Amino acid sequence: MSDMKYMIACVVEDDDSRRRKPPFPCLAMVRYAAAGMVTVLAVTVISMVIRAVLRSEDIRLSVNNGYVAADILWNTDTPEVQTRSSSAFTFDRDHVPILSATSTIYRDRGFGAGVDEGGGRFGGVYPRTRPGCYLGCGSSDFNDDDDNPPPPPSAPVTQVTMKAATATNLRVILIVNNPGGRTKVDCNSTVVTITDTSTSRPPYKEEIIATLQLSNFTVQPQTAITLQKRVTITDPAVLGYIWDRHRGRPAFGVVLRVSSSVASYPLGKMTEPKTRSYVCRSVTLGLAQLDETSFDVNRQGDCHAEELLGAPAGAPAPAPAP
Repeated sequence: MSDMKYMIACVVEDDDSRRRKPPFPCLAMVRYAAAGMVTVLAVTVISMVIRAVLRSEDIRLSVNNGYVAADILWNTDTPEVQTRSSSAFTFDRDHVPILSATSTIYRDRGFGAGVDEGGGRFGGVYPRTRPGCYLGCGSSDFNDDDDNPPPPPSAPVTQVTMKAATATNLRVILIVNNPGGRTKVDCNSTVVTITDTSTSRPPYKEEIIATLQLSNFTVQPQTAITLQKRVTITDPAVLGYIWDRHRGRPAFGVVLRVSSSVASYPLGKMTEPKTRSYVCRSVTLGLAQLDETSFDVNRQGDCHAEELLGAPAGAPAPAPAP
């Protein structure tokens, strides 16, 4: 009898436990998973906020008007030649003078002007003379009442010879902008390299024209500053390259590369300096006395940041060219 009562009590307890068991046991797992996801999301948002607050500020660079001004790109020699009169000058239309130097320009007010372009014949405007005389007739060969008076003596002939410059000065103007409003930015060990981009013919490589070092500077939040630097080029190899590649051209395209160690101060604490590199491609190097709008360069030569360099911030910067 007692055994039967025990069995009945066990059955009743089992029935009660079944009634107390939740009908959807997976809901507990869902609640735990949701709580975990919320925690992970909160941690991610907090870390992103901290990273945004503590991130280093970057700068924006541009070349003023996209133009680098040069004092000279070549030298000219203009010796004066003695005056030639029409009676002393003979002309043979079968033997037109030929210029040998491609960089020589002849100017003669009375006989025209011409430039030899690689050994071609000289072209000019010659004064009118009597038939059969060409330029060999003297004044005695003309009558006073002749319709063709004797040609006047010509102006002095000037021979202009162009050659490579012995020295030139370049003026680089950079505009540095700190668009962020959080912190100032320090730029140290800033080096600017100017390279030629005329690689349409061999040798296909960039030639370094000049390298200059800028003084350390600081850009305040939401502020732009202008930096101006002059560099003198006296290297005969560089000046000879400019003459050989761009002979007689008043302007040509170049690329500016700017390398600088950049550090900012979010929350008043300096970030680790990072070496950044910027490339300015839409830049023209030309004569300073020319109107920049003539070359369609009246624009800002914006620079684009490259990837962070692996060199440590304390590494010495390349020495500027003499």
